[in-house]
Amino acid sequence: MKSLPKPTIRRTRIDYLAAANGMSVTPDSWLHIMSSGRNASPWTEVWSARVFGLDISNNPNEAWSDATSNRGAAKYSFKTLTKNTFIGPSSGTGVKRKCTPEMIEEAISSVVAYVFTDVTQLPEISLVYVPASIIMKWWKEGSLGKNGRPSHKKFYALLGARETQWVNFITGEDIAIEERNM
Repeated sequence: MKSLPKPTIRRTRIDYLAAANGMSVTPDSWLHIMSSGRNASPWTEVWSARVFGLDISNNPNEAWSDATSNRGAAKYSFKTLTKNTFIGPSSGTGVKRKCTPEMIEEAISSVVAYVFTDVTQLPEISLVYVPASIIMKWWKEGSLGKNGRPSHKKFYALLGARETQWVNFITGEDIAIEERNM
């Protein structure tokens, strides 16, 4: 398990024309599909785990279930950031579902970190790693709101100014700013 000590941001640009072609959809359709957190999550979670070097127990499907594994690997909560994000468990969001403050605190306590995928500026994507201890601090301060749904703007205000490292979308390796459009 790799544990990063502080919030970390990685950013990439997707060749969405090639991605759309590979999915046999128009580029506009691809952008629309991937701007939904529900649609983007399965592939961005696995990819972001690779970028940050997180052990998801060699099973990409583990990442799709909010947090990984019951096999002793560290647990991470993967969230997609759109207009806002939900810090609590996936079981606490949706029609006719309720989430209590206790459920949110339990969700934060059950993981070592949150990994957010910001799809608001497609085809550029930001991946944000935040240790659970920082999320818990924000929660206890009331900074995440009473329902654990900070807005996009609030989320980045809490993060503060951070250095962003660009990464290659295919390899996940760091790249120099000059290379990012390659």
